[in-house]
Amino acid sequence: MLIENEITINKSLKETWAFYNDEQNVLKWVDGLKSFEALEGEPGKVGSTSTMTVEAPNGKEMKFLEKVLVLEPEKRFSNHMDGPGMSFTIDAQFTGDDNSTTIVSTTDYQPKGFFMKMMMPLMKGQMRKQSQKNFDKLKSLVEAL
Repeated sequence: MLIENEITINKSLKETWAFYNDEQNVLKWVDGLKSFEALEGEPGKVGSTSTMTVEAPNGKEMKFLEKVLVLEPEKRFSNHMDGPGMSFTIDAQFTGDDNSTTIVSTTDYQPKGFFMKMMMPLMKGQMRKQSQKNFDKLKSLVEAL
């Protein structure tokens, strides 16, 4: 299941990229993300892995294993997350200049198990809304710099 979000941020590509790729900032704009723990490699670099702890809407904590797949500074960031019930790959493309940045993010969700496969179509709208809410928060934080 694919979900695409796009947002334009009124800050330079350089500033937006730096904020987006700082794991401490990710904790500020991704709803439910509680912690980030580096496991292997330099955080944010291709091949590095980390554990991300997320609080689900029902209050339960879930852990996802993240692996960075692509890092092209000020152009593209892609990572794969593997967790309970699903895995997903996020591919974020950046374009911009000294005045603004557009991010187009595509998330490919892969459900695990029969139950999650049946639930995914029902969850798509909510997942799209949550992704956009996170991007709106990212925009506000970056523009406030």
